[in-house]
Amino acid sequence: MVLTLGTRHSEPRRIGVAAAAVVTVATLTAAVVGTTLLRPHLSGEADPLGPAAEPGPPSTAPHTLAAGAAPLAHEALPSSSPVRVRIPALGVDTESIARLGRTPSGAAEIPGHLSTVGWLDSTPAPGRAGASVLMGHTQVSYERGVFYALGSLRPGDTVHVARSDGSEAVFTVFRVEEVDQSDALGHAQRVTHAPDLRLLTTAGEFDHQGDDPAVMVSARLTATT
Repeated sequence: MVLTLGTRHSEPRRIGVAAAAVVTVATLTAAVVGTTLLRPHLSGEADPLGPAAEPGPPSTAPHTLAAGAAPLAHEALPSSSPVRVRIPALGVDTESIARLGRTPSGAAEIPGHLSTVGWLDSTPAPGRAGASVLMGHTQVSYERGVFYALGSLRPGDTVHVARSDGSEAVFTVFRVEEVDQSDALGHAQRVTHAPDLRLLTTAGEFDHQGDDPAVMVSARLTATT
């Protein structure tokens, strides 16, 4: 497994900590419910926010942290599962990828480990047309998660997603927002016909900052290798 976590040149603001999980990794693992894994020894837990919202108009407007013009989209790719995520501006490079489904109650699962990025498999695979949603923790107890500095991304930064077919999809960030946790998945699944990627911070089951917003980054497919 390859995992590196870094920060930008200056310490990022604690925007993402608003969605931090104040639990131990052991507690996260114990909360796992039925995640299908793309890498061994990974797991997911039920979304503490409750059942995910269906795509559609969210009830709370997001707060924009940074925005630029959406870049011209590359042609959409065939479906292929993500196997590695790199975010050079944040020093993130991980092969710890989990497939996230739904619990019997309809709640979305979230990653069970700090280093894990979860792909919500009810959304398109990264690179396909539509909004693909990847989720990750910001902080668990005193340890930083893979999306700790997500709120410091800016338009023009890139996200690289290696896929199981051997290709790599390169996405360019064009918007960074804070969204109400109760509407987070609704925002992330907003309808788009372009091959977009939505990166979303997630709160843990015992997060004591439940009223704080989540961070969502929107990026568009601009290149493949």
